Amino acid sequence: MSWKKVPFKELVIAGFSLDFIAALLIIFLRNFLPPVVPLLYGRPGGVGQLVPELYLLIAPLAAIVLTIVNLLVMNFQENLFTRKILSASAFLISLLTTITIVKIILLVGFF
Repeated sequence: MSWKKVPFKELVIAGFSLDFIAALLIIFLRNFLPPVVPLLYGRPGGVGQLVPELYLLIAPLAAIVLTIVNLLVMNFQENLFTRKILSASAFLISLLTTITIVKIILLVGFF
């Protein structure tokens, strides 16, 4: 399957863009963040949720990996609906990741 057959190409490109913007935001605003930031919200409250500020890069990098995996899975799908769902879910993952990173930065950043 070629890039021309990927449905919602704009969403996939927008998803990659959001992930790179989130990663750049973390890198450029690193000086305005405390040494540890809350990221692991599944753990009990307190010190267990805190990670070093560069660990925030895990989220956009994971979203990039998931987008690439979705594109690879699309190569093996013949059903157009399934390919559309994979494209839309890649964008949704990137959007939610970016929103989470921005909210964490606004919550703990020193501006």
